[in-house]
Amino acid sequence: MTVLDQTKTLAESALQMLYAAKEGGGNPKAQHTHDAITEAAQLMKEAVDDIMVTLNEAASEVGLVGGMVDAIAEAMSKLDEGTPPEPKGTFVDYQTTVVKYSKAIAVTAQEMMTKSVTNPEELGGLASQMTSDYGHLALQGQMAAATAEPEEVSHPLQLFLFSQDSQKS
Repeated sequence: MTVLDQTKTLAESALQMLYAAKEGGGNPKAQHTHDAITEAAQLMKEAVDDIMVTLNEAASEVGLVGGMVDAIAEAMSKLDEGTPPEPKGTFVDYQTTVVKYSKAIAVTAQEMMTKSVTNPEELGGLASQMTSDYGHLALQGQMAAATAEPEEVSHPLQLFLFSQDSQKS
């Protein structure tokens, strides 16, 4: 039932986005509609993220881990892509978030070790969580490297993040 509810939420958020965009009509002077469009876009993004998490968990529960491996490989490749589009935070902000996701991955890995013995059916959800955290870590690491001053700091940061990637594989 969760997938159906999430699909309904996604459809409703898409409809809300459509109405907000239609009201704005591409008119940059219609400032009153910009907040509604932004909010509708955020709701739609959240609905897509929710349904993706559910589908990834379902796929991992039946043994389909190829998508997770691909997602981690894609996150690793993002570290080599160079500067991300317009970082909006400071180095400290991104550094804090990198530490948060690194700790979350470590905790999830420990849980996976425990669950592999006590409750193996929960491994799919944990693997999905780790994949998601890893994608966030790669993006935040890329942003941290982009906002680090000078290059002597950003290049070792990229190397550190990449070496963590290869050690976890």
